[in-house]
Amino acid sequence: MSTSTGSDTQYFLWFSDIHYDPYYATKDAYRAGYNTKAVCNSTSIPSMGSIGCDSPKVLVDSALAYASKIAASPSFIVLSGDSIRHGVDMLYASNDHEGSENRVGSAVEMAAHSDYHTDAMKKAGEIINDLMAIITDAFPDVEVIVSIGNNDVVPDYYLELQGETLPPDNPCL
Repeated sequence: MSTSTGSDTQYFLWFSDIHYDPYYATKDAYRAGYNTKAVCNSTSIPSMGSIGCDSPKVLVDSALAYASKIAASPSFIVLSGDSIRHGVDMLYASNDHEGSENRVGSAVEMAAHSDYHTDAMKKAGEIINDLMAIITDAFPDVEVIVSIGNNDVVPDYYLELQGETLPPDNPCL
């Protein structure tokens, strides 16, 4: 029979579906299409977030600050996808109907080969890098294991592995 003391206990933290939106409360904030009452692009909305909007930085900072207080020394952190806002490609689309949340079937593949696809992939990488900086500020020297989710790719729900050209600084590589 073995016994364990508190100092022998190891644990990890698991974060999922953060949907970090650095554009919250700006004209480029994401608003869920199903929630027609959501207002995400106004400076007069609650700073900690609003239903139908993706997560603002202040909410992510607050959640990680609390996590670091109650679990200060995890062995590692798992970030299991859907880390960034929905519809990153909508930042580059020329109209509302080009955004990935409005696409189905072959239109998704067409969007993946659009003129703005590379810029949108770079932006997705920047948002993931920003989120990783927030996490490593809260948990310095803790390994973070990242997997991608359906909204971490551009367009949403689409990942082409053959012939895909990704920016060299993309953290998902």
